[in-house]
Amino acid sequence: EVRAVGASLGAPGNVVLGGAFNDAAIKNRDDLADFKVLYFATHGLLPQPEGCLPEPALVTSLGGEGSDALLDMSEILNIKLDADLVVLAACDTGGAGSVDAARTGLAGGGEALGGLTRAMIYAGSRGLIVSHWSVDSDSAVRMMTALFASGAPTQAEGLQRAQASLQADAALSHPYSWAPFDVIGDGARPLPGA
Repeated sequence: EVRAVGASLGAPGNVVLGGAFNDAAIKNRDDLADFKVLYFATHGLLPQPEGCLPEPALVTSLGGEGSDALLDMSEILNIKLDADLVVLAACDTGGAGSVDAARTGLAGGGEALGGLTRAMIYAGSRGLIVSHWSVDSDSAVRMMTALFASGAPTQAEGLQRAQASLQADAALSHPYSWAPFDVIGDGARPLPGA
């Protein structure tokens, strides 16, 4: 999935996979603001304030010392981006969840733009593609590769074309497969690679 999207954007050499994709490496990169598209194909975790996960996070590989293999909302807030589009191709990345305001400095929960979405916007993303529930990996791969291969002029039209391609497949026509993803921000912005 990541390789296919990287190739469709003409940036196959900028793909980070496996052990190189870890929380420490992401936090220590000083060139993230140079990328107009950031694409995270991983697992998203909702917060469990009463448990061991106080805020939403993306799962990464385990990095060096001090790594917890999670890129959580507080850490994303400290990353500097200048991205036209951040894709969070993972489960539940559009949900607000509840957050620990004392830890993050962000009050409340349940807002439309909460959690990972809000953190990415504060970090410098002008647009996002996020999911609103747990996603099937195979349909997510089909959706995202179809999005970037759509040739659509805008982000919203690209997502709509990708959704239509899944709807046309009897095995993927149920909304569970094609409806979880949404564009956050100005959907009329150009689709990168178009």
